[in-house]
Amino acid sequence: MTPGTVLVKARAGPALMTVKAAHTAIWFGVEACMIYLIYAGLTRRTDRRAALAGAVVGGESLIFLVNGAHCPLTEVARSLGAPAEGTPRADGPCDEGLLAGRSGRIRDLASGQEARRSR
Repeated sequence: MTPGTVLVKARAGPALMTVKAAHTAIWFGVEACMIYLIYAGLTRRTDRRAALAGAVVGGESLIFLVNGAHCPLTEVARSLGAPAEGTPRADGPCDEGLLAGRSGRIRDLASGQEARRSR
C-alpha cells in the first residue's frame, strides 16, 4: 500500500461511517415498518400508518430489485474504501441476505450441489 492509498482511506473514514450509519438507520426503519405491517394485519387495522409502512416497505423492495437484488449502499461503501468482504452482500447478514442468500442455497440443495460440495 502506498502512502497515498492510506491517506485516501483515512479521509474516507468519516464518510464511510456516515454511509454505514445511514444504512443501519434505513434498515431499522424498514424493519420497524415490517413489524408494524404484521401487527396491523394481525389486528385487522387499516389506517394511514399501515399505508405509510406498506409504502416504505414497497419502496425499499423496489429499490432493491431495480439494483439487481443488491443494496445500492454496498457499492457506495466499497467506493469509500470498505473491504469487499466487510460490506454487506446478498448472501450476508443483511435483511436482503435472508432472502437472496438462502434462495441460492435452497436451489443448491434441490439440485444436489450442497452434497457434492461437502465431500
